[in-house]
Amino acid sequence: MSVVPGFSSPAWAVVRRKLEDRVKYGVPLDLPFIGDVTAGNRHIHGKMKVDPAYCSRFIFTDKEPRLKIAPDLLCEWRDLPRHFPRDFFGCTVFDPPFYYSNKCPYFLDPQENRHPRQGPFYGHVYSTKRKMLSELYYAQSALAEVSSRMCFKWGEINLSAERVLTLFDRWDVAFINSYKGYKNFRNGKCVWVKLVRRGFVAS
Repeated sequence: MSVVPGFSSPAWAVVRRKLEDRVKYGVPLDLPFIGDVTAGNRHIHGKMKVDPAYCSRFIFTDKEPRLKIAPDLLCEWRDLPRHFPRDFFGCTVFDPPFYYSNKCPYFLDPQENRHPRQGPFYGHVYSTKRKMLSELYYAQSALAEVSSRMCFKWGEINLSAERVLTLFDRWDVAFINSYKGYKNFRNGKCVWVKLVRRGFVAS
């Protein structure tokens, strides 16, 4: 079968495989795909992270090639519009890595030693805040091309979610939910933010 316009060949192969899984496991074909664009080892999906029926609803992408669970598509955030047509995803999930800091115990392994790559096992970290903020700005712009809705997770204790969200100039905040409970953070909060692309009107 030829590639549908708007998709790259690797992306269309992923979509075809996911649709086949939906047929196999009885998942409605017309459900919009959710793009987890910082999939890592899919920790936010819990026990369902390798369930084939559940995973048929998602397309997992990541730029880290050495993950325990391989992404459906290995790609950079800024390359997503090259792989998928505009508004292909019903929603994207964006859980970026953090700025590296000695003050943040999240980057310690269970033996209290630094990770060999000095970062979490879900991917690289940023060496400077400037680099992190620059990457986030370009990421939010790219995601606005492939999706009109985004679920953004932020847990960096060295930089507030409020400040980071000022970079999201193509999005409006629809809902914010913060919760405590990450045992690896000291008095920290993780924040989930629902964003809607600026100017988007649902049909």
